Amino acid sequence: LAYRDLADVYFSLGKNQIADSLYQTSLDYFLSLDAPQAFQLSQTYYVYGQFLIEQKVDLVRGEQYLANAINNWYLQYNGRSFYLSAPLNILGTHYLNNGKINQGLDSLQSSLCNSADRFCNTDIYVNPTADEIPNTPDFNNALAWKAYGFYLLYLETNSIADLRMSFDTYKFYIYCVNELRRNYDQIESLQSSKQNHYVYNQAIDVGYILYSKTNDENVISEIFNFIEGKKSFTLYQSLNILEKKK
Repeated sequence: LAYRDLADVYFSLGKNQIADSLYQTSLDYFLSLDAPQAFQLSQTYYVYGQFLIEQKVDLVRGEQYLANAINNWYLQYNGRSFYLSAPLNILGTHYLNNGKINQGLDSLQSSLCNSADRFCNTDIYVNPTADEIPNTPDFNNALAWKAYGFYLLYLETNSIADLRMSFDTYKFYIYCVNELRRNYDQIESLQSSKQNHYVYNQAIDVGYILYSKTNDENVISEIFNFIEGKKSFTLYQSLNILEKKK
């Protein structure tokens, strides 16, 4: 564990060669055990795979390690588990960023299913309902990337259905973020604030494109809601930061 934790530190510092060596040492240790610690082995596959993909050290090996983590946890917990959500998110975003849009959307849909106990629809054109959301960051991240993935799919297919699915998913993401903030406002961070502003802007841009294609007045109304929501979020975040400084 110490090697893996130290590797995480070097990963965050961008010292890839040292991090790679430490992750490998940690993985070799867990693989060498006569009775491997299933959870820790899966966790090591997960963080090592994340490192290999996000730092573009070895994409093929990174995909394989993330797949190993997913498969091991799936077997360990006899099916769906929230532990699968984070590696599925990383795989999904990796596939989207490399032009494998349908593969990415499938991974992100699986992430949603593993995040939410009451949602298990693998159809990428279906989102959970309001009473099925688990209010977890991994779930919300999957929604944000799924919305972006459908926008990328629209650029390929020129299908209004894909563009509308992107817009509807952005709308649902913003709803979920507001629910998460309402329940767990003390864990709001500057990083999540930057992410939310970025997603708000994406949602507004996609809404504008959808309106220009459909002239749907309801879309214009939603765009104004996004703009007001972004202003509200900015004000809330500023007040929250001032309160923490006090």
